[in-house]
Amino acid sequence: TIDSLLVEAQSEWRELLNRVEVVDAGDMNEDVTRHLTVFYTSLWRALTFPRRIDEVDASGKLVHFSPYGGGVRAGPCVTDNGFWDTFRTVYPLLGLIYPDKLGDIIQGWLNAFKAGGWLPGWASPGYRESMVGTYGDVVVSDAIVKKIPGFEVSTAWEAIHKDSFNDEPGGHMGVGK
Repeated sequence: TIDSLLVEAQSEWRELLNRVEVVDAGDMNEDVTRHLTVFYTSLWRALTFPRRIDEVDASGKLVHFSPYGGGVRAGPCVTDNGFWDTFRTVYPLLGLIYPDKLGDIIQGWLNAFKAGGWLPGWASPGYRESMVGTYGDVVVSDAIVKKIPGFEVSTAWEAIHKDSFNDEPGGHMGVGK
């Protein structure tokens, strides 16, 4: 029912937002309440993007339709991120507080790499020629060093190595070196 879905969603968000507890915010007044509202709203926002566009199939396996290579493929698919500033703000935060979520996100990018040959530079979904550099490599490298769980480390090494040393055959901006 709709009511049971609402309860499930509230429980999930409560668990996620309660991973951070603000200790001794001061006497509860209008200013402190405003700051806490901004903080927890920002934390919620950090968890809403990038979006996952995958689902569980009839056999209980996580699958997605790949905008990178076509067809239904196993595992998560992640979209709606351009890395501009998020590589140095959102993803370090996720690594500290939500490493399980970050591992899933990175596996989604690695699934894009396996399907299309490159890590996404701007997943929207699919490749977009709108981002200079390969800031996803920064996030993936940081996750490897920090031993974030939930993604294929050998595939991650392969992807960041390719991004570092190979130009995309068509010379497109946003993928490759």
